[in-house]
Amino acid sequence: MATVGSIGAAVAVGKILDLKLEELQKAISIAAIQVTGMHDSFGIDAKPFHVGRAAQNGLMAALLAKNGFSASLEGLEAERGWIHVVSTRENTTAEFEALGEVWEIERNTFKPFPCDRIIHAAIDGWIQIRQLALEQNFNISSITNVTARTHPRVLFLTDDPEPTTGLAGKFSVYPAAAIALLYGKATPSQFTDDVVQNSTVIGLREKVHVTSDDTFEELEEFVSATFEDGTTLEVHVEHTIGSYENPLTAEQLKVKFLDQVGTAIGDSRAEQAWLTFSTIANATDVGDALRLYRSEAKTSG
Repeated sequence: MATVGSIGAAVAVGKILDLKLEELQKAISIAAIQVTGMHDSFGIDAKPFHVGRAAQNGLMAALLAKNGFSASLEGLEAERGWIHVVSTRENTTAEFEALGEVWEIERNTFKPFPCDRIIHAAIDGWIQIRQLALEQNFNISSITNVTARTHPRVLFLTDDPEPTTGLAGKFSVYPAAAIALLYGKATPSQFTDDVVQNSTVIGLREKVHVTSDDTFEELEEFVSATFEDGTTLEVHVEHTIGSYENPLTAEQLKVKFLDQVGTAIGDSRAEQAWLTFSTIANATDVGDALRLYRSEAKTSG
């Protein structure tokens, strides 16, 4: 999002503003010079700032182009343009030829967990191990060792063994393992400062050992937990929940929606919001949703 979000937002806003071709080219160039974001910001406030700033930059780029701001017409493909700044690939013909034919948005899915997607398979696997343990009457507190064999990018992106905040915990595979095993779920309520700093979470986190396997897919994981009696439970996650091959069901998506939205606006209004948004394709006036919540907000004081 940080490296392409500004450009995507500029195109989206440009289409809404009905920009002419040359204006849209300029909007893309203006957005391209504002791309933001670095891996070094993972786990701190600057990380979510990337996303908001990208959207803001794209909006501004489209508005500037609409109002005559001058910019290159080849901001992406020029010899010193964006593509050559962010990539070592010199031939982008294939990508440009796919425009209008390949739609990446069709491969988008809803994330089940509020953390770096690269550790979703691990969380999925450890939640399954917790369930197996409970079914076999094992106590999670008797775990002596936790392992994961995973794609190399997991350690590249989330190898922070001692995160101290909830936000940092979202980008560390170690507390993610402890949270999944102890709570059996991973929602915003688990990725808080209090949970990440909890002594029980830290104790289990310190038993987690992760190794890389370059034969694995990015969203594939082999996880295990060993208990005091020597029993080891293992799970191989080939396609994690929330992946293109294994998307959230409608019921799972509803549970996630109500959990997160209910925290902000209350359970009753969250239920109404779910009903409204899940049937919005059949709505004759999407403004009904906005008017509904404004009305209830006034009624409830």
